[in-house]
Amino acid sequence: MVKIEIKYNSVKQGKEEELQSVFLAIGTQRLEESDFVGLVPDTKEHEKVINYLLDVIINPLDSDIMSIAFLANYLVEYKELNSMIDDNKHDVKTYLQLIKVRNETASRCEKIIKEFCLTPASRKNLMMVWGELDED
Repeated sequence: MVKIEIKYNSVKQGKEEELQSVFLAIGTQRLEESDFVGLVPDTKEHEKVINYLLDVIINPLDSDIMSIAFLANYLVEYKELNSMIDDNKHDVKTYLQLIKVRNETASRCEKIIKEFCLTPASRKNLMMVWGELDED
């Protein structure tokens, strides 16, 4: 069995290896049970977004649950804001307020997405390490 570890390129490689070991020890039990501790509404749209995020985020851990839940909520909110903006193009004041809220939501999404290294700029900070998994 091949194990993939994600490590960040930096001068502090030793510290990063220790941190990686700590986070790998946390496990993914809660993520596998889809337990998002009530942070995500029980809708089909939220479920689709959560499933997508769990597919694209590399090695999600229990400690990532809150960030993934917030990102899912922000993405669903962003989509809803876009439809509200389309509906309110005739009311300039409401339109501009909705644009402001949508841009703030987009900034929050972008921040979390960068933390998970899902942007081209943040991906180049990752280094893949391939090795054999020790099975005892």
